[in-house]
Amino acid sequence: MNTSNLIHADIFFFITAISVVLLTIILIVILFYIARAVKTISQMVEKIKTESDQVIDDLSDLREKIKDGGSQLTGMSKWILTMLFGKAAAGIFSGKTKKTTKKAKTEDDGESQ
Repeated sequence: MNTSNLIHADIFFFITAISVVLLTIILIVILFYIARAVKTISQMVEKIKTESDQVIDDLSDLREKIKDGGSQLTGMSKWILTMLFGKAAAGIFSGKTKKTTKKAKTEDDGESQ
């Protein structure tokens, strides 16, 4: 057997061994990041579950309060609407809007002609 063939084989096995080691290290790093991402997603799902259970409980409480006495909630909702959108919005959503009479409207139209 020729010694140059042996040298070529040794070089091939040396390069192959280095590439296998590098690929293994890269694979370990990738798996580490995947495991971290899965852990984070798992924590987020658990938090979403907890929060959704709390929302369900709050809605059940709200439903009970509406059944027991909705008038208290009406006052609170008007207050919230007033704080968010102003007095006009609270009036619109509560059904109390300003209505113009036809008589006043026709008088205004007659004067402008």
